[in-house]
Amino acid sequence: MISTRIKTRCVTVAFGLLATLVFWPVVGKGSLFDTHGYGARAISLSNAMVAQRGDFTGIYYNPAAMIGQSSVQVALGFDAVIPKLMLTFDEPPTADEANAILPSNNIGIHLGAVFPLGEFWNRQLVLGAGLFAPILQPTRVEALDKTQAHFYRFQAQSDALTLGLALAFQVTDWASLGAGIHVIGGLKGGSALEIDLFSRRILSERKVAQVDPGRAAVFGLTLTPGESLVIGASFRQEIDLPYEMTIDANLTGIGRVLTTVYGRTLYRPAKWLLGTQYALTNEINLSVQLDYEHWSQAPDPAARYRGRVDGRALNFEIQEFDYVPLKIGAVDTLTPRLAIEYQSSKEWSWFAGYAFLPTPLPAQTDITNYVDSDAHQLGLGFAYSVSNPWAIHYAPLTIEFGLQCLQFETRQMTKARADAKLPDYRASGLIWNSSLSLRHTFE
Repeated sequence: MISTRIKTRCVTVAFGLLATLVFWPVVGKGSLFDTHGYGARAISLSNAMVAQRGDFTGIYYNPAAMIGQSSVQVALGFDAVIPKLMLTFDEPPTADEANAILPSNNIGIHLGAVFPLGEFWNRQLVLGAGLFAPILQPTRVEALDKTQAHFYRFQAQSDALTLGLALAFQVTDWASLGAGIHVIGGLKGGSALEIDLFSRRILSERKVAQVDPGRAAVFGLTLTPGESLVIGASFRQEIDLPYEMTIDANLTGIGRVLTTVYGRTLYRPAKWLLGTQYALTNEINLSVQLDYEHWSQAPDPAARYRGRVDGRALNFEIQEFDYVPLKIGAVDTLTPRLAIEYQSSKEWSWFAGYAFLPTPLPAQTDITNYVDSDAHQLGLGFAYSVSNPWAIHYAPLTIEFGLQCLQFETRQMTKARADAKLPDYRASGLIWNSSLSLRHTFE
């Protein structure tokens, strides 16, 4: 029998370690989960997951929702993202004008695990961990000029390695709390050069590059006021991918040039999720969810430059320069989600979901070309459970498949300024996303 003192210390240490990571003063990053979903089931339900109890996806959507899983659960899956977005110009751009940069295909692997740590004061304590690793396009920084046309929210969301860790505690029979972190690597580095222009030689060179992990906190609450009703709510901090690269060039006998390229990309705002799941019958569950996203705080995503030119060896004064960020005019958004689950038999379950994703950006009538539009998200999928013959006691193995289509509404971008680099154009298209997950629950 574990004493009350030991239980108290275990809980204190667990939450203490998690809190240390959560409140570490670094910003986190964007990921595939923000747009499409974490796992085949979430993709099928169009991300209406904040009130889904006992599921490993609670690591991302709502840590408190991991309560309800009494056995160890592990999941392995494969994801494929195929964008079919397009920009149709009223007049063909000239060779000197910026060309459109469109999202590329990617595939990846996702992992998830839930570990019930036991009962403390007759209350469940659960630890969860999750990972998404892109394969075709690993984590990358894509710093685009503000005049170059590209899709603002969906340019490279599938190209980021993402790690999640969460802890949940059952406060009462009908209430659970949870907290977690989402981590991904940023990029910092630079080069220091000593150059002799007269002999055209590099006298010395030093390069530094490091992965700088960032973190964003997520907090969750789950209420079960009745057997048929689950209410979930969560909050996650804003996340993005900061980058910084510096070149320090010492020109022998002439001066010194210090240049830094920096910025923030893959931005996702602070978001609040509120949803409910109601069991209409023993076979049918209905989920409704609202996402509030604080896009009005979105930064200018353009690559920024700052520098310092020291030409005192040639009697020139020191000159400094820096990029002045633009106001992109983003507004907060409210995204409704609706999903339904139907269990037709002990082995088969069927999923469907819909969400409307309003754009946070105005039409691009100025020199900027941060392209975005309202979008409709439709998901379909199924799950098939079988007895795993390789597992002890034939614990169930569940095969899940999800297919999702994100359809953009056609949006006209009419340029009001003569100095705009691009002619008028229309944005449209869709993004296909599919996922296959294998889930095993140990008995």
